[in-house]
Amino acid sequence: MISVPPDTGMPGGQVIYEGAVVYAPCTLSTESTNQIVRMGQFRTDQFSGKGSWVGVQPFTIALQNCEPTVLKTVGVMFNGAADTSDPLVFAVDGNGGAATGIGLGIFDDKGELLPPNTRPQHLTDLRYGDMALSFMAKYRATSATPTSGKADANINFILIYQ
Repeated sequence: MISVPPDTGMPGGQVIYEGAVVYAPCTLSTESTNQIVRMGQFRTDQFSGKGSWVGVQPFTIALQNCEPTVLKTVGVMFNGAADTSDPLVFAVDGNGGAATGIGLGIFDDKGELLPPNTRPQHLTDLRYGDMALSFMAKYRATSATPTSGKADANINFILIYQ
């Protein structure tokens, strides 16, 4: 005969559920919620002077289950700290070891710069189903002599429907 021990309870762990119920024509893909855009490494001598751009890193914001019955267009507003020397680009994090004289610019699919904390000038027509909004990120020299270091930036975005 086999003996079975009585049930015992052991502390297990915690499960956290995150989500939202939204009144919007689309839902945001979970992959787009907290994504990391890998910019890569660039040498300081690749910048040809203040205002020059280096690197092009495409990224997308994926929308799902779109139903454009009432609101027909979408745009993205990117929010974050603007560079103090060049308010058209985002500041890189100024933590120890950070690059200086560098900002990060975000461009829409038409190649137009999207300044920090500014409503988009162009909206995209919504389509039924899933769709992706395409963007590019580039580094910009905000001084004549950028210095090397980490060039990370934390930028939030808001979907604007009309």
